Amino acid sequence: MFTTLSNILVGIAALLCIPFQIEGLRKKHYHLPKWIVILLYIGTVGVALTFFISITTISIAKGFVDTMFYRSNIFLHTINPIFAIVLFTFINCDHKIEFKKSYLTFIPVLIYALLYTIMVFFIGEDNGGWRDVYKLNAYIPWPITFAIMFLIVLGIANLLRFLHNKKYIHTENCIIKYYQLSPDFDKKSIEDAISVLAQKQTIKSKDTIQIPVKIFEILKQRYKSNQTIDQLATMYIKALPK
Repeated sequence: MFTTLSNILVGIAALLCIPFQIEGLRKKHYHLPKWIVILLYIGTVGVALTFFISITTISIAKGFVDTMFYRSNIFLHTINPIFAIVLFTFINCDHKIEFKKSYLTFIPVLIYALLYTIMVFFIGEDNGGWRDVYKLNAYIPWPITFAIMFLIVLGIANLLRFLHNKKYIHTENCIIKYYQLSPDFDKKSIEDAISVLAQKQTIKSKDTIQIPVKIFEILKQRYKSNQTIDQLATMYIKALPK
Protein backbone atom coordinates (compact mmCIF):
# COMPACT_ATOMS: atom_id res chain seq x y z
CA MET A 1 0.00 0.00 0.00
CA PHE A 2 1.35 3.42 -0.97
CA THR A 3 -0.18 4.82 2.23
CA THR A 4 2.00 2.56 4.40
CA LEU A 5 5.17 3.12 2.38
CA SER A 6 4.79 6.92 2.34
CA ASN A 7 4.23 6.94 6.12
CA ILE A 8 7.40 4.88 6.58
CA LEU A 9 9.36 7.30 4.39
CA VAL A 10 8.22 10.43 6.22
CA GLY A 11 8.80 8.64 9.53
CA ILE A 12 12.43 7.98 8.56
CA ALA A 13 12.87 11.64 7.58
CA ALA A 14 11.38 12.79 10.89
CA LEU A 15 13.64 10.43 12.85
CA LEU A 16 16.68 11.89 11.09
CA CYS A 17 15.73 15.30 12.51
CA ILE A 18 16.06 14.08 16.11
CA PRO A 19 19.90 14.01 16.41
CA PHE A 20 20.05 17.56 15.05
CA GLN A 21 17.35 18.63 17.50
CA ILE A 22 19.39 17.19 20.39
CA GLU A 23 22.52 18.89 19.07
CA GLY A 24 20.55 22.12 18.69
CA LEU A 25 19.48 22.01 22.32
CA ARG A 26 23.05 21.32 23.38
CA LYS A 27 24.58 24.12 21.27
CA LYS A 28 21.51 26.39 21.27
CA HIS A 29 21.61 26.38 17.48
CA TYR A 30 19.14 24.13 15.65
CA HIS A 31 19.88 23.67 11.98
CA LEU A 32 19.06 20.82 9.60
CA PRO A 33 21.11 19.87 6.54
CA LYS A 34 19.18 20.67 3.39
CA TRP A 35 19.14 17.03 2.22
CA ILE A 36 17.11 16.05 5.29
CA VAL A 37 14.66 18.87 4.62
CA ILE A 38 14.32 17.64 1.01
CA LEU A 39 13.75 14.06 2.21
CA LEU A 40 11.12 15.37 4.63
CA TYR A 41 9.58 17.27 1.71
CA ILE A 42 9.37 14.12 -0.42
CA GLY A 43 7.85 12.09 2.41
CA THR A 44 5.40 14.83 3.36
CA VAL A 45 4.10 15.09 -0.19
CA GLY A 46 3.56 11.32 -0.14
CA VAL A 47 1.44 11.33 3.03
CA ALA A 48 -0.30 14.55 1.97
CA LEU A 49 -1.31 12.73 -1.22
CA THR A 50 -2.81 9.87 0.79
CA PHE A 51 -4.55 12.42 3.04
CA PHE A 52 -6.05 14.18 0.01
CA ILE A 53 -7.13 10.97 -1.75
CA SER A 54 -8.58 9.58 1.49
CA ILE A 55 -10.77 12.64 2.00
CA THR A 56 -11.83 13.19 -1.60
CA THR A 57 -12.14 9.64 -2.94
CA ILE A 58 -11.80 6.73 -0.50
CA SER A 59 -14.06 8.31 2.12
CA ILE A 60 -16.84 8.58 -0.46
CA ALA A 61 -16.69 4.84 -1.12
CA LYS A 62 -16.01 3.60 2.43
CA GLY A 63 -17.35 6.40 4.61
CA PHE A 64 -15.47 9.32 6.14
CA VAL A 65 -15.26 7.95 9.69
CA ASP A 66 -13.98 4.52 8.62
CA THR A 67 -11.47 6.01 6.19
CA MET A 68 -10.03 8.64 8.50
CA PHE A 69 -10.42 7.20 12.01
CA TYR A 70 -10.91 3.41 11.94
CA ARG A 71 -8.04 1.41 13.51
CA SER A 72 -4.69 2.17 11.85
CA ASN A 73 -6.35 4.64 9.47
CA ILE A 74 -6.39 7.27 12.19
CA PHE A 75 -2.56 7.27 12.10
CA LEU A 76 -1.91 6.52 8.42
CA HIS A 77 -4.62 8.73 6.92
CA THR A 78 -5.03 11.48 9.52
CA ILE A 79 -2.58 12.02 12.39
CA ASN A 80 0.71 11.26 10.62
CA PRO A 81 -0.06 13.34 7.49
CA ILE A 82 -1.17 16.33 9.58
CA PHE A 83 1.91 16.13 11.82
CA ALA A 84 4.19 15.78 8.78
CA ILE A 85 2.62 18.78 7.04
CA VAL A 86 2.97 20.93 10.16
CA LEU A 87 6.58 19.77 10.67
CA PHE A 88 7.56 20.64 7.10
CA THR A 89 5.61 23.86 6.60
CA PHE A 90 5.89 25.54 10.02
CA ILE A 91 8.83 24.05 11.97
CA ASN A 92 11.71 22.86 9.78
CA CYS A 93 11.82 25.91 7.54
CA ASP A 94 15.45 27.03 7.61
CA HIS A 95 16.01 26.25 3.91
CA LYS A 96 14.26 27.70 0.88
CA ILE A 97 12.95 25.01 -1.48
CA GLU A 98 13.34 25.77 -5.18
CA PHE A 99 10.63 24.86 -7.73
CA LYS A 100 12.88 22.30 -9.43
CA LYS A 101 13.04 20.34 -6.16
CA SER A 102 9.31 19.68 -6.41
CA TYR A 103 10.02 17.15 -9.15
CA LEU A 104 11.91 15.02 -6.63
CA THR A 105 8.57 14.32 -4.95
CA PHE A 106 7.61 12.29 -8.03
CA ILE A 107 10.26 9.66 -7.27
CA PRO A 108 8.29 7.54 -4.73
CA VAL A 109 5.11 7.90 -6.83
CA LEU A 110 6.93 6.85 -10.01
CA ILE A 111 8.50 3.82 -8.35
CA TYR A 112 5.20 2.74 -6.85
CA ALA A 113 3.28 3.41 -10.09
CA LEU A 114 5.76 1.26 -12.02
CA LEU A 115 5.50 -1.62 -9.55
CA TYR A 116 1.72 -1.29 -9.37
CA THR A 117 1.41 -1.32 -13.17
CA ILE A 118 3.56 -4.44 -13.49
CA MET A 119 2.03 -6.36 -10.59
CA VAL A 120 -1.61 -5.42 -11.24
CA PHE A 121 -2.05 -4.83 -14.96
CA PHE A 122 0.67 -6.99 -16.53
CA ILE A 123 0.97 -9.92 -14.11
CA GLY A 124 -2.42 -9.74 -12.42
CA GLU A 125 -3.75 -11.17 -9.19
CA ASP A 126 -4.57 -14.56 -10.77
CA ASN A 127 -0.90 -15.03 -11.70
CA GLY A 128 0.55 -14.08 -8.31
CA GLY A 129 0.51 -10.30 -8.78
CA TRP A 130 -1.34 -7.69 -6.77
CA ARG A 131 -5.05 -7.03 -6.46
CA ASP A 132 -6.16 -3.67 -7.85
CA VAL A 133 -6.80 -2.33 -4.35
CA TYR A 134 -7.07 1.27 -5.56
CA LYS A 135 -9.44 0.29 -8.40
CA LEU A 136 -7.47 2.45 -10.80
CA ASN A 137 -8.93 0.67 -13.82
CA ALA A 138 -12.51 0.44 -12.55
CA TYR A 139 -13.88 3.72 -13.90
CA ILE A 140 -11.36 5.24 -16.31
CA PRO A 141 -8.30 3.71 -18.04
CA TRP A 142 -5.35 3.45 -15.64
CA PRO A 143 -2.94 5.60 -17.76
CA ILE A 144 -5.37 8.52 -17.42
CA THR A 145 -5.67 7.86 -13.69
CA PHE A 146 -1.88 7.97 -13.33
CA ALA A 147 -1.69 11.21 -15.34
CA ILE A 148 -4.28 12.83 -13.08
CA MET A 149 -2.43 11.52 -10.03
CA PHE A 150 0.84 13.12 -11.11
CA LEU A 151 -0.89 16.47 -11.64
CA ILE A 152 -2.29 16.19 -8.11
CA VAL A 153 1.19 15.40 -6.76
CA LEU A 154 2.63 18.45 -8.52
CA GLY A 155 -0.11 20.63 -7.07
CA ILE A 156 0.36 19.30 -3.53
CA ALA A 157 4.16 19.56 -3.78
CA ASN A 158 4.04 23.21 -4.77
CA LEU A 159 1.37 24.13 -2.23
CA LEU A 160 3.54 22.67 0.55
CA ARG A 161 6.62 24.31 -0.95
CA PHE A 162 4.81 27.68 -0.99
CA LEU A 163 3.81 27.37 2.69
CA HIS A 164 7.32 26.21 3.66
CA ASN A 165 9.00 29.08 1.79
CA LYS A 166 6.52 31.62 3.19
CA LYS A 167 7.50 30.61 6.72
CA TYR A 168 11.19 30.65 5.73
CA ILE A 169 10.92 34.19 4.33
CA HIS A 170 9.02 35.39 7.39
CA THR A 171 11.69 33.97 9.72
CA GLU A 172 14.50 35.49 7.64
CA ASN A 173 12.81 38.89 7.64
CA CYS A 174 12.37 38.75 11.43
CA ILE A 175 16.07 37.98 11.87
CA ILE A 176 17.11 40.77 9.51
CA LYS A 177 14.76 43.26 11.17
CA TYR A 178 16.06 42.37 14.63
CA TYR A 179 19.74 42.82 13.82
CA GLN A 180 19.11 45.94 11.74
CA LEU A 181 16.90 47.72 14.27
CA SER A 182 17.57 46.24 17.72
CA PRO A 183 19.04 48.78 20.19
CA ASP A 184 21.24 45.95 21.48
CA PHE A 185 23.38 46.51 18.37
CA ASP A 186 23.04 50.29 18.20
CA LYS A 187 26.75 50.85 18.67
CA LYS A 188 29.32 53.28 17.33
CA SER A 189 31.04 50.69 15.17
CA ILE A 190 30.63 47.21 13.80
CA GLU A 191 33.50 46.09 16.07
CA ASP A 192 31.41 47.03 19.10
CA ALA A 193 28.35 45.29 17.64
CA ILE A 194 30.35 42.11 17.00
CA SER A 195 31.61 42.23 20.57
CA VAL A 196 28.02 42.48 21.88
CA LEU A 197 27.01 39.56 19.67
CA ALA A 198 29.89 37.44 20.96
CA GLN A 199 29.18 38.24 24.62
CA LYS A 200 25.61 36.94 24.19
CA GLN A 201 26.93 33.46 23.40
CA THR A 202 27.34 30.67 25.93
CA ILE A 203 30.45 28.72 25.04
CA LYS A 204 31.09 25.43 26.83
CA SER A 205 34.05 24.42 24.69
CA LYS A 206 35.81 25.44 21.49
CA ASP A 207 34.05 22.59 19.68
CA THR A 208 30.67 24.30 20.17
CA ILE A 209 31.60 27.63 18.58
CA GLN A 210 29.23 28.63 15.78
CA ILE A 211 30.25 31.40 13.36
CA PRO A 212 27.07 33.40 12.57
CA VAL A 213 27.97 34.41 9.01
CA LYS A 214 24.39 35.41 8.16
CA ILE A 215 24.33 37.85 11.09
CA PHE A 216 27.70 39.26 10.04
CA GLU A 217 26.23 40.07 6.62
CA ILE A 218 23.29 41.89 8.21
CA LEU A 219 25.56 43.90 10.51
CA LYS A 220 27.83 44.76 7.58
CA GLN A 221 24.85 46.35 5.85
CA ARG A 222 23.73 48.14 9.02
CA TYR A 223 27.16 49.70 9.61
CA LYS A 224 28.06 49.98 5.91
CA SER A 225 31.27 48.13 6.69
CA ASN A 226 33.83 47.00 4.11
CA GLN A 227 35.43 44.44 6.40
CA THR A 228 35.46 40.84 5.25
CA ILE A 229 33.62 37.97 6.89
CA ASP A 230 37.01 36.50 7.88
CA GLN A 231 37.93 39.71 9.68
CA LEU A 232 34.59 39.84 11.48
CA ALA A 233 34.90 36.17 12.42
CA THR A 234 38.32 36.86 13.97
CA MET A 235 36.87 39.74 16.01
CA TYR A 236 33.96 37.55 17.06
CA ILE A 237 36.17 34.69 18.26
CA LYS A 238 38.44 37.05 20.21
CA ALA A 239 35.41 38.65 21.90
CA LEU A 240 33.80 35.35 22.96
CA PRO A 241 33.48 34.85 26.73
CA LYS A 242 36.35 32.83 28.15
